[in-house]
Amino acid sequence: YCDAMAHSELGQKSAKDVELFYAYYIQNRNRCMCISQLALNGKDIIDATNFRGKQIQEALNMCLKYAFYHPEKNRKEELLNIIKMVICLRRALARLTRSCTKLLNGLTTIHSLSADVSVRLLTHDLFL
Repeated sequence: YCDAMAHSELGQKSAKDVELFYAYYIQNRNRCMCISQLALNGKDIIDATNFRGKQIQEALNMCLKYAFYHPEKNRKEELLNIIKMVICLRRALARLTRSCTKLLNGLTTIHSLSADVSVRLLTHDLFL
């Protein structure tokens, strides 16, 4: 039976599938697949940041995604640097958002004043 399966089309396909799976496993065996495989943990994040609760979980998930795609960078210092960089980027984005909001409010005020001045000039010209 084994000899017949090995020479059959189905048997050869099955053997090829096993070879492909094994090659895939070998290629990906160093990838982080769960948070427990990360080079850092929640305590490391607490010590390096002021994160609490849900923020720690979000940081760990972000590190997991990063370490999955960059297994060679699954090191505590590297992952903490990524977290700090994201914190800085979020703060910069928040400042930029506030600045844009102020600018838009200012433009709205200018537009409103401009419309008011236009109406005054128009009515002034009409009554001269």
